[in-house]
Amino acid sequence: MEEYEVILSSLANKEWLKVIDWYNDKREGLGFEVFDEIDEYLKRLKTLPYINRIVEGEIRLSTTPRFHFGIFYTVKTNTVFVIGIHNLREDYQDILRRI
Repeated sequence: MEEYEVILSSLANKEWLKVIDWYNDKREGLGFEVFDEIDEYLKRLKTLPYINRIVEGEIRLSTTPRFHFGIFYTVKTNTVFVIGIHNLREDYQDILRRI
C-alpha cells in the first residue's frame, strides 16, 4: 500500500498546540488525550487520504469522534497537506479560505 507524507502547515501546527494547551488547562492530561486522537487520525491519512469527503474545492475533512475536531487537508501527488485543525462545534469557514 502506498504511503503518503503528511505535512502540517505552520498554522495547523499552532492550532494543534493551542488545542492541547486549552484542554490541559481544563483538566490535567486531557490535552494529551486530544493529541493522541488527532495524531491517530493524521497517521491514517498516510495510507487512506482519499477516504474522507471533500468539503470544498480540493479540501477534504477527517473528523475525530471523541473531541469533534476536523482535520482539513488537501492531497497532491504523494503528499497530504494539513491546512487546519479545528473544533467542529465552531465555525470553520476561515479554514476553507486558506487555500
